[in-house]
Amino acid sequence: MAAPPTWRLLRTPPGSGAWNMALDEALGRCLRANEGVLRIYSWSRPTLSLGRNQSAKPRHRAFASAELNGQVVRRPTGGREVLHDRELTYSVVLPARALGGPRATYHILNTALLEAIRSLGIWAQLAHEGVTAPRPDDGVCFGRPVTDEIVADGRKLVGSAQARIGGAILQHGSVLLEAPTVGPATLASAGTPLAELASEPLGFGMVASAIEAAMRRILSGRWNPDALRTAERGVAASLLPHYESEGWTWRR
Repeated sequence: MAAPPTWRLLRTPPGSGAWNMALDEALGRCLRANEGVLRIYSWSRPTLSLGRNQSAKPRHRAFASAELNGQVVRRPTGGREVLHDRELTYSVVLPARALGGPRATYHILNTALLEAIRSLGIWAQLAHEGVTAPRPDDGVCFGRPVTDEIVADGRKLVGSAQARIGGAILQHGSVLLEAPTVGPATLASAGTPLAELASEPLGFGMVASAIEAAMRRILSGRWNPDALRTAERGVAASLLPHYESEGWTWRR
C-alpha cells in the first residue's frame, strides 16, 4: 500500500462546531481517487464535541449551558468528549486502503504528528502497545492514552479519532496549545498543552507549519496548498443542519 500521490493542504478559517464537522465529513464524501487532504483549522468559540457513539449525559448539557453558551456538537468519529479551546485541530482524509487500513493509518499519521511535536523541541513518544481503548463513556478523551497516541510523561498531547466515510478514512484530532479558558478540572487538566512543555511560545501558525512539514516527510507525494472546492462547500452546507440538530447532538 502507498500514500496518495497528490495531497492538498487546506488551512480554513475558524468555524463553528457544526461547520467544522460538516466540512470534515464533506471532504471524505468528495475525495477524489489517488488524492489525500490535510486540513488545519480551529474553532470560532469554545465548543464541546461528543464522540459518535458516546452517550450524552446531563453533565454535558449543564456544562454547555453554564460555560459554553450551548456550543456542543457530535462528531462523525468515535471516542469521548473533547473541549475545543486554544488548540489546533487537524483532519486527514485519504482512500481507506491507501496506508493499509484504519490501524495502520492511525499509526502512520500519529508518527508524523509525533515528528512534528519533536521538531518543536518537545520530547514526546507514542503510547506503548497493549494499552486498550476505553469504552465510549469511560472519561474524557484526554483522560487516558491508548496505543499509538502521543504522550509526554504519560499524559496525552493529541487526541485523535477516525471514521469511515464511503471509500475514505477521516482521521481528525486536537493538539492542545494552551490550557482551556473554560471547563471543569476533568476537562482542563486531563491532557498536557504544548505551552507547558515548550521552551518558547508556540503560536498556531508555527505548530501548523510543523505538522504540514512532518506530514510531507512521512507521506511523500506532491503537496499543494489549496482552497475548498465548490462541491466540498456545497456538501458541507447540506450536512450543516444535521450537525446543528438536537436530534443528532443529544441522540443518546
